[in-house]
Amino acid sequence: MKTVYLYAAFVVLSLLALTVSGFAGPDATKSRGLDHQNVAKNFIADLKIDNPGIVESALFVIVEYRNRYPALDYSSLIDELAKVARDQKDSTISYKAHLAMMYLRYGTDGDLVPSSDPGDHESLFRQIAEQLEKKFLASNISG
Repeated sequence: MKTVYLYAAFVVLSLLALTVSGFAGPDATKSRGLDHQNVAKNFIADLKIDNPGIVESALFVIVEYRNRYPALDYSSLIDELAKVARDQKDSTISYKAHLAMMYLRYGTDGDLVPSSDPGDHESLFRQIAEQLEKKFLASNISG
């Protein structure tokens, strides 16, 4: 039964990601009427759900969204991601929330490349960890 809920959550969040990806472009937010504030509210609501599968899928979609729209203000999401990272009982989700929070706050030097397997969230978070590690290690060494 748990697998059914996780699969349903993944499908719903994947559809949200596909809907958002249809608006990608330099000025798509104005020309297509995408309301980023409502998208952020939906992300926050997903992060507060008591189902680890939904929270983990929401983290993945948030990272994808940030990758497509890097110039937006993500401060409200950063605060909620900090809560998830601090309060989540599942250490894997807590770690991913922390990586997502750092990615939203500091960004990375390169674009994230989604895996060809839509169920492979691990590769995206691995890319974030590697890019953030390079960014902070390089700044600590040079500074």
